[in-house]
Amino acid sequence: MLDSDKEDAHLKLADFGFARREDTPNCFKTMCGTPSYVACEVLKRLPYGIQADMWSIGVIVYSLLAGYQPFRGDNDDALKTAIMIGSFEFDRQFWKDISSEASYLVCSMLTVDPTKRITAEAALHHPWFKKDIGTKQASEEVDTPVYFMVGSQRSGSNWLRTMIDEREDLAGPHPPHVMRDFMPILGKFGDLSSADNFKVLVDHVCRFVERNQVPWTNKHGSPIRFPRVNIFNAAYNSCERFLSARQSSGGDQPLEGVIYLLSVFDAIMNFYVKANGKRVWMCKSMGMSKFHDILLDFYGEKRLRYIYLVRDPRDVAMSFMKT
Repeated sequence: MLDSDKEDAHLKLADFGFARREDTPNCFKTMCGTPSYVACEVLKRLPYGIQADMWSIGVIVYSLLAGYQPFRGDNDDALKTAIMIGSFEFDRQFWKDISSEASYLVCSMLTVDPTKRITAEAALHHPWFKKDIGTKQASEEVDTPVYFMVGSQRSGSNWLRTMIDEREDLAGPHPPHVMRDFMPILGKFGDLSSADNFKVLVDHVCRFVERNQVPWTNKHGSPIRFPRVNIFNAAYNSCERFLSARQSSGGDQPLEGVIYLLSVFDAIMNFYVKANGKRVWMCKSMGMSKFHDILLDFYGEKRLRYIYLVRDPRDVAMSFMKT
């Protein structure tokens, strides 16, 4: 449950109607709980204890990481059989970018024998929980190349974008032209060094992309809704890095509005990539070439890449005529 309807709401566990204290090991016999989450020993009508909770947590962890539940069946009996024998797998399509530590933890939680199942205390000391991923993720984003497709009108860019989007590692969403449409009105958002003003810009850009004429979806085909707090934090950190780099090279001027807008654009593109289980993004927006200088400053020569699309002018003219 969420404790409010705000973007930074806290997520809380709820529904403890069947909660009991384990006075002696495996003292419970009541068959209760949601079938797809309940432990195998409960379905087998065996005495059970708190290790049954670790099984349920394993189901939750699996679902949060992959976006679907580990145990499936064509009917209730098939589902129960899969649970009782612990039959599940890691579909490569959805698990290829998830760490081996996470997979090992899930396996240790979804172990049929409760005496061999990982305990809560051991789980808290598992390498997956101990792993420091913050620095690694930041460095990966700083080193990952970004691609912009540029060319003439009717040069086949949408066709090429659709083809490239089929790659396992590169995501190319239909562009909502964030930079082109927001630059003329950027002054209306006020001083963007103010967190409140910057948050308003983040919300407007997120809403703009969510209403794109070709909806952005995640790897499961569901429409993407951007968590405003996450996008703001990512954009804010990008601005801080850019300002720090500017100051270290002797510059002392404050950030321009275009940097704030570009940081939001970058955060949204990075979120889209992760939501689709990919690594790199490409923006098909011919107008982005107008911002080459600022793109070069923001991403640097090492990361900034262009895909130039050229078409015979005679084909372009014939295409316009047919249209």
